[in-house]
Order: sequence, then C-alpha cells, then structure tokens
Amino acid sequence: MKNFDIITLAPNTHDFPMYRHNIRKFQKYANTINYVISCNSHEKQTNQWYDIYLDTIKRDIPFCNFVEADYCVADHWKNCGLNLGVANCKSEYVLFLEPDLDIDADELFANDRLFNYDVITIPTKQNESYRLWPAFFMTKLELIKRTRLDFKE
Repeated sequence: MKNFDIITLAPNTHDFPMYRHNIRKFQKYANTINYVISCNSHEKQTNQWYDIYLDTIKRDIPFCNFVEADYCVADHWKNCGLNLGVANCKSEYVLFLEPDLDIDADELFANDRLFNYDVITIPTKQNESYRLWPAFFMTKLELIKRTRLDFKE
C-alpha cells in the first residue's frame, strides 16, 4: 500500500460524530490526517462555545493535525482551507475526504489495486453524471501541486 495523507475540511459550526468514528479507521492507513477547521475569527471572539466545541472534537480525535482556516482573511472559505491542507501534506498521495461521507476504510483499503491509478474517486452523485463528486477524491500530491490549486466551487 502506498502512503497518503488525508485532508478534511469542516466548518467549526458542524460536528459529524459518525465521521469522527470513521476517521479512527482511516488513521491506521493514512500517514497524516489534516483536519482543517474553517472558522470566522470575528465570531470566535464573541462565541463562548467556539473553543468548548472545538476542544471536544480535538479530544476525541487527537491524532489529527488540526489546521485553522480563517475565512475572514480569505477570498473563498473552501479554497483557503483546502490550500492550507495541501500545504501540510507530505505523502505521495492525498485523499480529500468530506466529513459527511460515510465510507468504511477497512473495506476500501482491502482492495490491493486501489493505488494502481493516478486518480481514485467516487465517480458521481446519481443525478449529476456530468461531474466528479468531491466528497472522496484521491490523487498524487505532485499532480495537485501542478494545478492552479483553485478549489472554489
């Protein structure tokens, strides 16, 4: 099996307990899990629950590399967050994984041929056959770095 890092981007106002459960399974396969928290620094200063909420997530999955992406200083929240995630990757492959995707890591990585391809993805949503579904997208880090690194929707 080849080595890979995971990038997951989540707003600080959403929690996905099932994802935290699933990410524990991914931990044994990935070198690093970059958990990018998209936040609003202006709201953080006035919201007493922000740190309590985030601390709960960090205590539950402490093996993740938590990266804060302040979308108040960025042109686009997702673009900012994913670029910070890419900057923290060092492995041959990178897996972009959205927290609302329920996928079994053990079942996925049981396939020995998984890394025989430059791009591995869940192809489409049923009603959107014209595009790739970005909830699960794995490719070589070198290929990502040769692009414009523009992750805007």
